[in-house]
Amino acid sequence: MRRRLYGGPTLATATTPGRPRRTGAPLVGAVLVGLTATGAMAQEPTSLSELAAIAKQRFEEERPRQLEALRGFLADLELSYDTRQNRDYLDKRFEAAAALGDGIVPLLLEKLSPAQEGDEAQRNVAANSARVLEHLGPGGFVDPLLQLANGENYTARLHAIHLLGASRSPMAASGLTKLLTELAGPHRVQAVKALTRLAASAATAQVAAYLNTPDLDLRTAALQFIAETSAPAARRAMLDALAAESDRRLLPYYLRYFAQTARDDAEAAEALVGLLSDAMLEPTVKETIHKVLGKIAPQDHGPSLAACERVLEAGATGSLALTCALTMRDLGSGKGVNKLLANLETALRRDRKRADLYIDRGKLLVALERWGDATQNFQEAIKHSRSSSVRSFLHLSIASCEAHRGRWQLVLRALRESRATHARILQEASRDPALRAALQQTSIRSYLDKLDRDSAPTGR
Repeated sequence: MRRRLYGGPTLATATTPGRPRRTGAPLVGAVLVGLTATGAMAQEPTSLSELAAIAKQRFEEERPRQLEALRGFLADLELSYDTRQNRDYLDKRFEAAAALGDGIVPLLLEKLSPAQEGDEAQRNVAANSARVLEHLGPGGFVDPLLQLANGENYTARLHAIHLLGASRSPMAASGLTKLLTELAGPHRVQAVKALTRLAASAATAQVAAYLNTPDLDLRTAALQFIAETSAPAARRAMLDALAAESDRRLLPYYLRYFAQTARDDAEAAEALVGLLSDAMLEPTVKETIHKVLGKIAPQDHGPSLAACERVLEAGATGSLALTCALTMRDLGSGKGVNKLLANLETALRRDRKRADLYIDRGKLLVALERWGDATQNFQEAIKHSRSSSVRSFLHLSIASCEAHRGRWQLVLRALRESRATHARILQEASRDPALRAALQQTSIRSYLDKLDRDSAPTGR
């Protein structure tokens, strides 16, 4: 059964078996949006039906003016948002339309439901209307969005669910959580994404049930939700899902989750160690696994230490070897650091002009807080590097080391020699408290101020 109220969008009553049909006035909240700006009601309504009647009357009175205000945007709403040129133009038009105010909300809500879903122009109107509504702040019209999400129009449900995710509303989170099991396909995927944006941790148990679904889109959305919300209650479900996971592209979600939630967790650590036997694993994923092991494994955890040691015993010297050495240190073993230092020295004996080896050793020494030794290695790397960008990085690394030693003039000299921009220096300082403190020194601050002035655009 379908009903149209107050000129508002067509909504469907619930038809799920065993679920009560919706009754009442589903668009009362929508049609009242923005109407208070046009004047207060003359008399306090005494019942929901009276409120609905007043809302209907007020909406009908305002509708011609709102339609006229929106008329200049209707042709733009039919444009596709898929091309870069259209997006740049439409984004400005969406902002202009949103500037009309909340009074246009009921009209835009109507346009979320194309009469003919196969009509491209109508689908564009629905999608672009949703974008304008997002500019207006969906938190102000959650109730009609929830009713559209419960409705029968396929397109309107997708857009309504997306807008609920942008609403920052606890009511939206509660409504979507209740609705989740009744949705299917793209609607369910969209709902999980919306719940992720809402940080709706109360939905963890329901979302975790989708971790083993063969639907890749839904499984990805569920993993993203759990990684974002970091709910400890999902630990068992995540371990079971990881054991069955067939898509390597999804492993970063598991790694992120365990890095954020697991501590002294031998079972989780052993599950991650088991992943390392996959010969097809991306090098960056392998490195992340070793790094996460340093956070989640118990001290002296044998399988984690053995996995790291295997890498170093093979003579590795690069980024993965550095991660393994530091993970072993964090788990209570100094063998990894000693082995990596030995590997680097062996490689340098073969070729004393390899800048990358000095860089690797410098990074290890930084991690060990051996600032002077690290500086010497970075200086040696500068001698053998032909890349201006690498040399700039090395001078900034030296500046950081000297900042830790409180040698301000050497920090200033390294910053000058780096030829780094004002923005780049600030970016490096944001990651290093010692360098950030050094930038407050008078001589260094003067240099930065001049660098900022020199980089500023000049007027004609």
